[in-house]
Amino acid sequence: VVLMTLEIKIDEIRQITNCEKPIYLKVGATRTYYDVKLAIKAGADVVVVDGMQGGTAATQDVFIEHVGIPTLPAVRQAVTALKRNGYAPQSTIDCIWWYQRWC
Repeated sequence: VVLMTLEIKIDEIRQITNCEKPIYLKVGATRTYYDVKLAIKAGADVVVVDGMQGGTAATQDVFIEHVGIPTLPAVRQAVTALKRNGYAPQSTIDCIWWYQRWC
């Protein structure tokens, strides 16, 4: 059900943008392998994995320090998901600690 719903949403975005923009899907690094697998099967062009170090720090310290997977181990899980689903040869893994874009 989740895969079908995500596929529908990605298709809606593609229609709205006339397929002129890549579809980015951002996931928190908690179930990284499964979330990346789901995102690529649903048709996302780019999967952004937000590691434990990300966030706005607008929460309790216990969540900031103890919830989620650090970025580098999450990247390893993402690579494994890409390889096992046949996407590794055409994929690029970028690990960005800070990224800000203005559009």
